[in-house]
Amino acid sequence: MQPLRKLEQVLQGGWKRGGPKTNRYHTGNISSTDDRLVMTIFSQVVDWSWSFSVGDQIGVWKRAVIDITEESRMTQPVDAQDGIVADKVNITQSDSTSNSIVPNAEKSVPAQNLELGPHPRDATQDEVATLPHVTDRIPIAAWIVILAGAAERATYFGVIAPWQNYMQNPRGAAIPGALGLGQSMATNIFNAFFLFSFLTPMAFALLSDIYIGRFKSLITGLAMYLVGCLSLLLTSLPVALDHGAGLPGLVLAMIFIGLGAGCIRATYFPFLGKCDQYVQKKPQLSCKNGKYVIVDGTRTLQLLYNLYYWFTNVAALSTIVTTFLEKEVDFWAAYTLCTICLFISILVLVLFAQRIVKVEPRGNNLPLAMKVGLCAARSGWKLDHSKQSYQAPRGVTVPWSDKFVDELKRGLMACRVIVSYVIFYLCVNQMFNNLVSQAGQMNLHGVPNDMIQAFSGVACILIGPAIQYLFSFLAKRRIAFGPIARIAVAFFFCGGAMAYSAGVQKLIYNTEPCYNRPRVCPASEDGRLPNDINVWVQIPVYFILAVGEIFGFVTASEYAYSKAPPDMKTIVQALVQLTACVGSALGMALSPVAKDPEVLVMYSCIAGVMVLAAMLFYWRFKKYDKIDEELNQMNVEEMDERVSTSSKLAQRAAILSYDTNPQSWYTWLSTRLPTANHDILEVGAGSGELWTHIDTSLARSITLTDFSPAMCDKLQETHHQLHSTQSQSQSHPNIPMEIKQCDAASLPFEKDTFDLVIANHMLYHLDSPSTALSEFARVLRPGGALRVSLNGRDHIAELLALGQRIGRPSPIVGAARINAETAGEMLEECFGDVRMERFPGGFEVRDVEAVVGYLGSWGEEGMTGAQEDEVRGCVEGRIREEGCFRVRKDMVLFSAVKG
Repeated sequence: MQPLRKLEQVLQGGWKRGGPKTNRYHTGNISSTDDRLVMTIFSQVVDWSWSFSVGDQIGVWKRAVIDITEESRMTQPVDAQDGIVADKVNITQSDSTSNSIVPNAEKSVPAQNLELGPHPRDATQDEVATLPHVTDRIPIAAWIVILAGAAERATYFGVIAPWQNYMQNPRGAAIPGALGLGQSMATNIFNAFFLFSFLTPMAFALLSDIYIGRFKSLITGLAMYLVGCLSLLLTSLPVALDHGAGLPGLVLAMIFIGLGAGCIRATYFPFLGKCDQYVQKKPQLSCKNGKYVIVDGTRTLQLLYNLYYWFTNVAALSTIVTTFLEKEVDFWAAYTLCTICLFISILVLVLFAQRIVKVEPRGNNLPLAMKVGLCAARSGWKLDHSKQSYQAPRGVTVPWSDKFVDELKRGLMACRVIVSYVIFYLCVNQMFNNLVSQAGQMNLHGVPNDMIQAFSGVACILIGPAIQYLFSFLAKRRIAFGPIARIAVAFFFCGGAMAYSAGVQKLIYNTEPCYNRPRVCPASEDGRLPNDINVWVQIPVYFILAVGEIFGFVTASEYAYSKAPPDMKTIVQALVQLTACVGSALGMALSPVAKDPEVLVMYSCIAGVMVLAAMLFYWRFKKYDKIDEELNQMNVEEMDERVSTSSKLAQRAAILSYDTNPQSWYTWLSTRLPTANHDILEVGAGSGELWTHIDTSLARSITLTDFSPAMCDKLQETHHQLHSTQSQSQSHPNIPMEIKQCDAASLPFEKDTFDLVIANHMLYHLDSPSTALSEFARVLRPGGALRVSLNGRDHIAELLALGQRIGRPSPIVGAARINAETAGEMLEECFGDVRMERFPGGFEVRDVEAVVGYLGSWGEEGMTGAQEDEVRGCVEGRIREEGCFRVRKDMVLFSAVKG
């Protein structure tokens, strides 16, 4: 008889649980020894069932069958009698209290109909591979930032749309104009503006990451932007143009608008994307509309950027209004509207500032990355040779870890992809200058020539949802369409758009009255008559470009941000803009041929180069699509690691509330720290809890470091909370505090920098405490003070014994290379006047869960249910007998002075 059929008989025979202490199950008259598979499923269910209510047992049984039969797929033979493979099962519910498990050779129930246990939860690899993928909910903060960004884009496109006419044509001509500089010069100035605006993001990326954060950088950029718009508005007034203020005003406006646009390019996408307004998560199993699905963080990030891009293109329709205002009123009216839109963008961010997630600056790794590059250049031009593990055996100490080099390699991989966008940007930039001039050579039928470019936005609005539906369609059917493939498609479409532009230009040159000299031959009546070809012939160019833009721009932002390491995201985003800068530089180089009749050859050459670049790009980078999910997972795991580290420290800190000493450790320690008028360094500062007990305003400066990125994030939160609280009370005017992520064994500070160094319960985490102590002595000034806290051998002995008993020993105590008993001699090697003071008291724990949480914070894996039960039983018994669970405390503080 088939094993699963036996299991059905077991279930139909009835069963009941004997209780958590007896662990007995009754299975009717069926012997569970009849078949190994039945026994396996039973033992699995017994292990799972303790945490479930009776009503949830059905789901447990179903999950057991799915998992166990899947594991036995390779070993179970086909039943000779029934011709059924053992892992093919159909599960139906016969009534409200029982389930029937029936083998079925022809039918298998879709995964959506199976009970997969509690949800939402992290999805397994099998679930990720087999279930449909959907997007997560978009946070309110992200919607606010998207709307503010759309208002800014309305300003940007509204401002630059009339610029080609503003610069190229004279006042009073058939086509609106102001400065009369000609097509070639106007195109050159336009590209110079793009070049400048794409150069500035790197500086703002550094400003954002090191000093003021992304939100303040964004507001600063928008303020400069506003100055530029006001300058353009005022100098485009007729009275200003009559007095020659047009060109100087335009230059000043371009400088400030370029600075503002550069700041937004560097900070906006990181500010919107994951880690700020949306935190990307691991794939989550969830249930929607009665079906199991995978909530996909990567697809949500893709949707977020697609939404922004869609709203951007709606906002870009402002060009229709501004170009008609330019034609029917004057340029100043168009720029007035743009200034109003920018003011709305600033207003939205300011009014909803409390709803927006603002991440404090954590420093920027660009200087360190440059040092890694120099080290690699000196070591055979191999990045792996710059690793600490390679340099240390050769007697070289480097201030970075192997992990940082691996992250840098990942960031450079994203950079290689982004650099390939140079020709793509050259193609897209044609839309703002040469294609505007091309439209001016055709019969406009009363439409402004610089309004035609607005159809790019219209096309994006119409095509964007269709492409998003395509992404969803492919994802639900698990059809791969990775970022490299999407970028290659974008390049092909841009090449096609340039080829079509060349075709339109050829049609213009084949049409009377001026053929290849539009609006300049005598038959044009002083430029009033264009060549007799309808301007609507140009419309397909913008639709083809729209498809390329959607695939290209959205994927570039997604790739640059999702593949870059957490501390390099703004830098990689700035590199995107630097690539656009190179594209603009190429446009400037081509500006001498951006005139009739050479412009036809220019379009043709750009089209050919773009198609060739698309083929070479896909050939070179297609392998990246194969590891795309792995790269996404690496970023998600880094975020999970940060959250996990903070959570574990919080679990360990909970037991401190049961100290018998009425004075907390931090309060006791704070009274033994000489902070007044001192430059202070705390190494391994953790969450920064110590500084909530100290009057920080007394110090001259405070620097907090930690090796863990999670703890640096927590330190930023603590700093922000202290700043907010103390600013409101006015008792502490300023908090001179700096946060740095670094290794205690290689501090990034000059010699003789600090008056006080604090190492609070952190030395036992290090592989070489003596190296760290030498570093402490190096950065301390002569006569500077050192405070080191450590635990003795008897510290929390009862918890250590309990952990050993359940098979969960402390990962720290056994590996620690220093403790209170051995620290004295090590300190005396580097310092003088070494003294030790013991912190009195002990722990009397009355909450069982505090002990469970403390032991659960040890190691990477959580405790099993059996381990937790054993801990609870032991601690509960001690509390019943003695009123509490007593734990010894052996905490000491060492004081020393640098000679």
